[in-house]
Formats: sequence, structure tokens, C-alpha cells
Amino acid sequence: MNIDFGLTEVDYEWDGTGWARTHGGNPHVDHSGTRVAPANVVVQFISYGWSKADSRSPEARTTGSGEAFGGSPTAT
Repeated sequence: MNIDFGLTEVDYEWDGTGWARTHGGNPHVDHSGTRVAPANVVVQFISYGWSKADSRSPEARTTGSGEAFGGSPTAT
């Protein structure tokens, strides 16, 4: 699963036990050097607007309903 965030590209590949994460073409590891590989990944398609607190800051709109996927079944 490839997720393109514009300036950042993230890949998740199933390795039989989890979704091994790659960030910017490199394996994503935690502070102990262990590969980040969550058991579940959920992708939400969200919109952004400008924050009411600071008009220069983007704000993700994550409430309501919309399209998402994370394997099976499809989420809403």
C-alpha cells in the first residue's frame, strides 16, 4: 500500500505478521531500531481547512463520515 503525502511517501507491505512501514524509501524504525510494522493500518481520506485558532495553520477535518480503507471490510 503506497500513500503519497506530497513531500512524504509512505509504503506499507504485509510481511506475514504486520504492515512493515517504509518512509521516504527507507525502513521506518523506532528508537530501539525495531522496524515499525503495525498489525492494522487504516487510511482515511480527509479534507483540510484553516484552523480557527490560527489562520496560518492547517487543520485536518476528521469528524463526520467519508471514505476509508484498511484491508477488509471497507470502513466508513
